[in-house]
Amino acid sequence: MSRFPCVARHRPVPVPVHVPVPVRLLPRRRVYNALPSDLYWRAVSSPTIAQQVAEHLSPYLGPFNAGVAVKTFSQRALKQTADTLTAEQLPALLEALRPMLHTMVGTLSAEALLADIQRRVR
Repeated sequence: MSRFPCVARHRPVPVPVHVPVPVRLLPRRRVYNALPSDLYWRAVSSPTIAQQVAEHLSPYLGPFNAGVAVKTFSQRALKQTADTLTAEQLPALLEALRPMLHTMVGTLSAEALLADIQRRVR
């Protein structure tokens, strides 16, 4: 028995030794001097009125709910699909969205959001 009983009971912990794992080198790929298709000029369509409104609503409602809200309220209030909305119909859409936004985000935030959408969406 040892003079220090706690020392006798503890055994040294084995330290793991790092063993290098053999690495298999892959053959090199050939690189050609060609432009990827992403760099070619493409016609970019501008976002529709509905997409712009949904983009402004998405920080408050989430992207999915914002898109559904725009589709639903354009169908109910304007009796047409969201894809065919024009800038002249934007005030009517925003008036239809107003009560829902008051409930979801509060009166002050809703009014500021609607004013921002009215100002920015074209």
